[in-house]
Amino acid sequence: LGHLLAAIPKTGRTHQVRLHAADLGFPVLGDELYGGRPYPRLCLHAGWMAFRHPVTGERLSFETPAQFEQPQWALLREGLVSELGETDAYRVFHGASDGVPGLYIDRFGPVLLVQTKDKDSLSESYRQLAREAATRLGTQAIFWKNLTPEVQRSSPTQVAPQFVEGDPSFQQPVISEWGLHYQLRFGEGYSVGLFLDQRENRWRFLTGYVGPRFRLPDLQKETPSLLNLFSYTCAFSVCAARAGWHTVNVDLSKRYLEWGKENFRLNGLDPDQHEFWHGDVWDQLRRWTKKQRQFDAVILDPPTFSRSKISGVFQTRRDYGRLVAAALQVVRPGGVVLACCNTVGFGIKDFLRQIEEGVAAAGRQILQKQYTTQPPDFPTSSAEPAYLKCLWFRVK
Repeated sequence: LGHLLAAIPKTGRTHQVRLHAADLGFPVLGDELYGGRPYPRLCLHAGWMAFRHPVTGERLSFETPAQFEQPQWALLREGLVSELGETDAYRVFHGASDGVPGLYIDRFGPVLLVQTKDKDSLSESYRQLAREAATRLGTQAIFWKNLTPEVQRSSPTQVAPQFVEGDPSFQQPVISEWGLHYQLRFGEGYSVGLFLDQRENRWRFLTGYVGPRFRLPDLQKETPSLLNLFSYTCAFSVCAARAGWHTVNVDLSKRYLEWGKENFRLNGLDPDQHEFWHGDVWDQLRRWTKKQRQFDAVILDPPTFSRSKISGVFQTRRDYGRLVAAALQVVRPGGVVLACCNTVGFGIKDFLRQIEEGVAAAGRQILQKQYTTQPPDFPTSSAEPAYLKCLWFRVK
């Protein structure tokens, strides 16, 4: 790589090492913005860092050697996965943030799922990246999925992932996350059964820790109830049930609810001890409001667009506040709501505004809140801004 130099920054000003290096005539390798030669990554690395914990005052120190010759995507994911514990499902490449615009690759246990807008954009160089990732991670099969906005107008088989290479028998792998297990299906529709970007929110239900001074109910003292609306395959509920919650799952698809029950069984949880309601979310909320049934927590993670014979058309950009207001009718005082949205074009400000309007319309007040977004394996950048928006909030 040439010369390896050490720098000790005196201030927190951004780009100071890069600027000084360029000014002194030896710009950082890979730093083309400041005159450095091209390289797959910026060869600037924080090898040692120390600071005092803001709460305990304990001095913390972190040290890691530079590995400039290793792929940057691999270092990030391997460092991340080592902290996750018993997890073999995460995003490997996240588009422009990983230097591969238009390419998204997820690992699901023994399978890599490659996603592009169309197969023509799956260039030979991108195929080679997928093969290299498969070799490094030890996966057995590669599937491809078309990132199409036309999901609602297509049949499940038209939008389902297609086998590309490897062992075609891995159509229904079981993956691990936080030591829990989930059944995936690669031939039954656009989604394969688990949304990886919600991994950290699932962890919050598993541990009861949302954020500083924000905890879920004490499971030692009570058995709280969770209402999981638009529950899909019930991954959130598996985490909550393992932690000791009683879960109530509602989805318009009976097939997804049966899939959710299978996920419960995979983790030694008896689905008969929980509730699975096949039907319209809005209709169920009206029924429970009328019966004055209340829950300790509610999850709102609706699809961007849905249509029901009972409640009609739902669009997140237009109707999210109305959904919050309806859900708050069944949240007991001191209860918690997890509100999520991944609709592109529905910005953070509008998302939070609709939540506030929904809370006001329900005659409730927010006592506590914690904003969260996508995990580190979904890195954000100016070219690949964050799309996942989540707000945990406790209501009076």
